[in-house]
Amino acid sequence: MKNLFKIELRRAFVNRYFFISVLIGLIIVVMQTIECAVPYIGMEPVNGLYPQSVFNTYIGFSATNVWSRTYYMVFPLLAALPYSSSFLSDQKKGFAKIIYTKCKRTHYLVAKFAAVFLSGGFSVLIPLLINLWLTALCVPSVIPDSSTGFFPVFSEDFAASLYYLQPYIYILFYNVLLFVVSGIFACSALAFSYLFNYGAVVLVSPFLTYISISFISSTFPPVSLMNISEWIYPVQMSNALNFPAVIFEMAVFLLIICSIYFYRGIKDDSF
Repeated sequence: MKNLFKIELRRAFVNRYFFISVLIGLIIVVMQTIECAVPYIGMEPVNGLYPQSVFNTYIGFSATNVWSRTYYMVFPLLAALPYSSSFLSDQKKGFAKIIYTKCKRTHYLVAKFAAVFLSGGFSVLIPLLINLWLTALCVPSVIPDSSTGFFPVFSEDFAASLYYLQPYIYILFYNVLLFVVSGIFACSALAFSYLFNYGAVVLVSPFLTYISISFISSTFPPVSLMNISEWIYPVQMSNALNFPAVIFEMAVFLLIICSIYFYRGIKDDSF
């Protein structure tokens, strides 16, 4: 099991698609940095105004910027690109059958799931960390002050006190949240591998699922708190993040994915 897990991790992280995914993400976050942070390099506060800060310039806090909107829209694609279609590929090429003769099928399925989850999470997280670093090089880490009206998190928002006391911890929380969500969406492609026989369709299925969930939840007010495209931002958009609702939504989504993937993976010999 341990050796199989190492093999799957190596396949997930040491491949051109992982680097392509990270590169695409880096292009987006660098463009955001150029537009939102670079113009403020060396700029002094004017007329006593609060200076520009990491905590209103970082990509997660510049929700009106086109590059920021783009990144938080396409992150399921970035998460899926590195390794999400590998399960379908292994089945079609007969690699999985060879593995099944050498180890337990459940070991392979678990190792594959973990590798897809981690590669999806890190492919989305790495560009965000680079953006945070670049932003901190351009503007100072001035602690937010709610009285200025200069910062995007309001007192009624989720964890607002954390944002104003320990803003880097606040960013860490949202980055971990996005890491987990990205991993879950990447793994959703594993379940879709049983529905579609084309790798390209499997790759875009997490993105289409993300768009569908966001559209449905924004259309019907009773489930608006589950609009992923809203609560995934560190700057909380229309509504404050409802953490229990988010946990419930992702837990149900993960349960559906695991139920399809592991049940069909153990029982199905149709590949």
